[in-house]
Amino acid sequence: GGNLFLSTHFCRGVVLELDSTPIQCGLAFRLDEMLRRWATHFRDLLNCILERGCTSLTAINGTYLVEAYQLDPPGFPKGFPLKYLPERIRSVLLPQNAKSLCFRRNPIQGTADDIGLTIPLFSGRLSRLNSLNIASTLIVPPGLYLTLAVLRHSPITSLVIHMSLVELRIRSAVLPCVASACPNVTRVSLMQLDSPSVSPIETFALTFLARFPRLVDVELTHMESEVWPAQNRGKLHAPAIVVEHLLSRPSNLPAIRAICVLWTAPNRPHLKTLIRFLLSIARTLARRRLTPELSVWIESLSSYEETTVLHGLSDAENHSLT
Repeated sequence: GGNLFLSTHFCRGVVLELDSTPIQCGLAFRLDEMLRRWATHFRDLLNCILERGCTSLTAINGTYLVEAYQLDPPGFPKGFPLKYLPERIRSVLLPQNAKSLCFRRNPIQGTADDIGLTIPLFSGRLSRLNSLNIASTLIVPPGLYLTLAVLRHSPITSLVIHMSLVELRIRSAVLPCVASACPNVTRVSLMQLDSPSVSPIETFALTFLARFPRLVDVELTHMESEVWPAQNRGKLHAPAIVVEHLLSRPSNLPAIRAICVLWTAPNRPHLKTLIRFLLSIARTLARRRLTPELSVWIESLSSYEETTVLHGLSDAENHSLT
């Protein structure tokens, strides 16, 4: 694959269309050596793309990789039917470090659990890649480890993840590692979330977005609509940009009773930015005649603080936030 770029000194954007062969037809990857060879070649291709100065990378398809590995958390027998446990219990039990996620090779397809982990990753200077669109199965092994390497090796500020390609329990385990690998992201799009009637989806999305301290732009959609609805929530804990995004749609949050704005300040509190968000939220609430309690949870370098700043926002325009 890398030969395609040998004559190109610079490429601004690249779209990688992984094989769209249905899972049941991906017989070649039922041999460990074939899967290891794929991972090595894909690593070489990514290296080549980054060395050419690519700034935007999109990867699509790759459904044949979904069944290559199974997620077996520590403390459970291999092959334990984790999917039958409640979602909240699974999220607590699953580790948050990529190398300890306990992905094991699907015994039907092979026996090597370390494919991808043992492949040397990127070296050299930081790449120029600032936008990554994962419309593929590269958040499961062996592509997962290469995805994390790309994120750590690049100044990523825009991240798009199509959520429908892997099941929720795998997303819940893997995506915290993805967030940790790209702390400077300012724009996140979570596309094709499951049906909004599945309550863990909404909670998971908000928890994931809260991991990005510099987030200023967000897009959320689910598979049945262009807009991710949030109609039945009585309480909302979310980053300021997410609160603003949800409230901006007249059909969202009609029965909201309490909003806690999550605010992370990794270097120093940017109070002016926070105040701008709060003013915008207050004006939107007043315009929609919603009167929830509004509080702010601030995470700083050395302390955690929660402060109720507004109560009863029917006259929000008249409140002073300075």
